Amino acid sequence: MEALAPIGVSTYGRVNHLRQVIEALKRNVLAKDSELYIFSDAPKPGDEEKVSAVRQYAHAIDGFKRVHVLERTINNRVANNRGGIESLLDQYGKVIFLEEDVVVAPGFLRFMNDALAYYEDDPRIGSIAAYCPPMAIPGSYDKDVFALTRFNPWGIGLWRRYYKMNTPISADCYAEVFGSRKRLRALTRSVGQEAVEVMKMDFERKLDAGDMKSIFWQFYDGKLTIYPSKSLSRSIGQDGSGFHMGITDKWDVSEMWDKENGFAFFRGIEVDEGIRKSHYDFYRVSIYKLRIVGFLRRIGVYEAIRPAIKKVQRWIGANG
Repeated sequence: MEALAPIGVSTYGRVNHLRQVIEALKRNVLAKDSELYIFSDAPKPGDEEKVSAVRQYAHAIDGFKRVHVLERTINNRVANNRGGIESLLDQYGKVIFLEEDVVVAPGFLRFMNDALAYYEDDPRIGSIAAYCPPMAIPGSYDKDVFALTRFNPWGIGLWRRYYKMNTPISADCYAEVFGSRKRLRALTRSVGQEAVEVMKMDFERKLDAGDMKSIFWQFYDGKLTIYPSKSLSRSIGQDGSGFHMGITDKWDVSEMWDKENGFAFFRGIEVDEGIRKSHYDFYRVSIYKLRIVGFLRRIGVYEAIRPAIKKVQRWIGANG
């Protein structure tokens, strides 16, 4: 039997979110045979009680082959997330990774392990995704999986052979893509205008986004992400509690896939044009909104006003 990939979960101070994530994982039949690693970031000043509650809960987790809790002593979100991924890739050669606000379906671990095994030696495949956006899949498409260029971090499967979440977008490669109308059009068609705009911010060091780095490099290197045809994960962090995510229901899935085994994969997978178009339409957002955020970041006020923006979003959500 193929060795199961370790499960990594990065967490900070949302114990109720983490509890939902772990309980969902435990409903997977492969949980009891899987090694679970909890990567707990150190608290910022004022968050000590939140982090302490997370760590107390983490040390009581059961239902897995073994549970390892790694507690950082210095706060560093990137080191906790990507450092956790890299340490497991170095040790095991592959990993299944979640953040503390991604809940999964009972078939998640089976799908991820089977996909990692099936595509392990396929150099065209860069990552495995668990999340399928609530977009229209053409009725004529009857396969269990499809492929897109866009990397998706809401439940990911990775191999050591290809990992780019911590690889900065180089100036030469950026110019090669963004300086060519043809290449830029191809990038936009493949990953969506919203990703292209945020990618610019990452390149300009206005933010440090591992998913944007991976999206760029998968396009540049000609890699694909394997997606399930119905979502096996969903985010519960769209309540304004997370670092990046505001309050929105755009990415909500009405229900996750109830399939638990027997997922069918196939060789020679290519991007289906109908799915690509649907994906592009789903991720179409107001460019003006993205440019406003970019402007606020450039003048150095975005992080200062983000708490106020979230309060307004919460009020709208409660009174809308």
